[in-house]
Amino acid sequence: MLKTVKKTLLLDADMRRPRVDKIMKIKNKNLGLVNYLMRKVSLEKVLAKPVASLPNFDVLPAGVLPPNPTSLLTSNEFLELLQTLKERYEKNNYRSTSYYGCPPRCANSSQIF
Repeated sequence: MLKTVKKTLLLDADMRRPRVDKIMKIKNKNLGLVNYLMRKVSLEKVLAKPVASLPNFDVLPAGVLPPNPTSLLTSNEFLELLQTLKERYEKNNYRSTSYYGCPPRCANSSQIF
């Protein structure tokens, strides 16, 4: 999948036990999805390029752990971000927590990809 020219994003929306930053060896573990959704940094600041030989592969790590992940994942900001990512990337891989108490809006947001 990653050897193609398609622009690909791996989004870690698991705000309870994020792992993508560790797996992909992302240096700045304090920047990510949470920071963006809280409007503290731009999207360009939170995107990581962990593999130099794959210029079309970006990672959006979870970032710092928020006090209330469900409220961020059900926010309008998150839905707007998903739409932006859909327009920017040809392939989107979405990783989130398996949380049964997640409201329907949160569960349905993955359908945007």
